[in-house]
Amino acid sequence: KPDHIRRPANQFMIYLSERRKEFKDKYPNCKSNDLNKHVSVQWNKLSSQEKEPYKKKSLEVAERHKAQHPGYEYKP
Repeated sequence: KPDHIRRPANQFMIYLSERRKEFKDKYPNCKSNDLNKHVSVQWNKLSSQEKEPYKKKSLEVAERHKAQHPGYEYKP
């Protein structure tokens, strides 16, 4: 949809985008959904402290998104 505004990336999505290539290399025959499951398992093993940089990035992304799309409301 040309007028569709995507939601800002959350912590996990940022982690996924940063780690996708590494996991794709590790599991070359995995389909996207299965690859996401592998990444999810690793994400869930991280401590709160290890997740903190992703939390900060997601807040920055959310702020930029809010500035770019002031009236945005998520509509599934």
